[in-house]
Amino acid sequence: MRCTFCGHDNDAGTRFCGKCGAEMPAAPVAPAAVEEESENKADLKDTAASVVGAVKTMPVKKLAIIGGAIVLAIIAIILLVSLLRGSSGVTSSDHIAIFTDRDQVIISGNNNRQFTIDGEFWDMQRSLDGSRAAILVDYDRNHGGTLWYVTTSRATLVADDVVEFQLSDTGRGIAFLTDLDRNDAGQLVLFDTSNSRSTNITDEVIYFTISPDGRTVAYAVYLGSNEFRGYVRSGRSSDRIGDNVMPIAVSNGGRHLYYLRVTSHGWNFDASLHVRSGRTQNRLLPEVPWDMNIMLNSDYSEILFTDGDRTFISRNGSDRTVVSRSIIEEILMPTHGQVRFTEDVAVYGVRTFANTVAVTRYSVESINRRFETHNVTRNLGWGLPFVSEDGRTLHFLDNRDRLMRVDPTRENAEAVEVARNVRSFAATADGSRVFFVNEDDNLYHIRGNRNPSRIAVAVSPSLIVSGNRVFYLTDMHHTRGGDLNVSNNGGRGSRVAQDVLRVWSTPTNVFYTNIDGETFRSNGNHRFSMFHQD
Repeated sequence: MRCTFCGHDNDAGTRFCGKCGAEMPAAPVAPAAVEEESENKADLKDTAASVVGAVKTMPVKKLAIIGGAIVLAIIAIILLVSLLRGSSGVTSSDHIAIFTDRDQVIISGNNNRQFTIDGEFWDMQRSLDGSRAAILVDYDRNHGGTLWYVTTSRATLVADDVVEFQLSDTGRGIAFLTDLDRNDAGQLVLFDTSNSRSTNITDEVIYFTISPDGRTVAYAVYLGSNEFRGYVRSGRSSDRIGDNVMPIAVSNGGRHLYYLRVTSHGWNFDASLHVRSGRTQNRLLPEVPWDMNIMLNSDYSEILFTDGDRTFISRNGSDRTVVSRSIIEEILMPTHGQVRFTEDVAVYGVRTFANTVAVTRYSVESINRRFETHNVTRNLGWGLPFVSEDGRTLHFLDNRDRLMRVDPTRENAEAVEVARNVRSFAATADGSRVFFVNEDDNLYHIRGNRNPSRIAVAVSPSLIVSGNRVFYLTDMHHTRGGDLNVSNNGGRGSRVAQDVLRVWSTPTNVFYTNIDGETFRSNGNHRFSMFHQD
């Protein structure tokens, strides 16, 4: 079940989101996936899709259209944009929030005036910093749909009849596929968002991926008889990778290329993971497991990947080395930290994975500058921990519902108990303040090592922290809504609005929707104005 507030994937039947604590909707409705198979799909494309599907990162961040009482459905809630220790990521000053209402897509860029795209929403991708997006509307399985490029202030038509697309991490280029033939192969086109020019690459393409700067593409061309060939194109020339090679990620200029080498055995196949970096080539995994996680740093020079038991790293095309004896599911980023999930990989806005915090299925580990891990805690309860921007303060719930605090950079550091019987919590970006809701639905605030002070009672577990403010819902009912309140610096709360059904945030705004289907937007403070009606 996907959370309507933060997009986190939860186990089926979960009542509250494991990341942000929001109450889960009864029946979220997801849009049909772009990768839906056509009836005449060739055996080769089936194999290729299966191989690519085998390396989809955990979790796949497909954004859902939320049904039920909300007329204005949120299709894109939060892309995280901020600063992580040891990284080159930056706090974003731009962010696009995207909504759908009937046959219209509504875009909110920062505090700019909203604008719309006519058409029924189908799919979208956003840049790593959240400032640019590509949106596909009016999709038809036989002819594709209309693709738009979106900034915080305007939308530009890219092309019609687009079947598949990929926006680069920077948002400066879009690769897309059009004109599918009976083998489900099509024309690959590269769109430069800086000048709105399109370049035809080649036809008979069955799969493709784009570099962070949007100027290099890697792709696989159908050869017939269940055979295909991989290429990399940078500038005006294409470089052949090899036969039965499926590229999954390519860096700027094709410096680092990650690909699968596929061997078909009738309906079965084998796939191995490889890297090519300059003149260096290495086989990283002889056999790709179906649940392998792939994580890349910002320039694709480092790759973290799993084999079903352990986590490895390869740097600049080197042979693999073990990072952890556990399966790292994701790198923990601070609130609004740069991270982008596509169908195949997770890209993090960090220069290196050294000095980061990793989350496994049951524990938290710290990766040091030598790419070795030490355990931070093995008593992890439900929900993701919160790490501060400097990486030196980690708050988490343990398996006894205790809120704990620890410095993850210190090996063998003892976690300090902050509070007991905690249902949900949220922390400020610097980690100096934490807000939590206990089992009696009371909201508390703690600053540093001080004693907790109560802010409010009858509080819903979903908490939105913006700066030193916390937004929270009281007296919540699933049909009547509740009161939206705000507390500044942990002080006495004040009511912002009544009859509120949902509240959520982006790096630049806080939004809420009421029972009348009206959506309001703030400019980062506690004052709201009408964003969309009916």
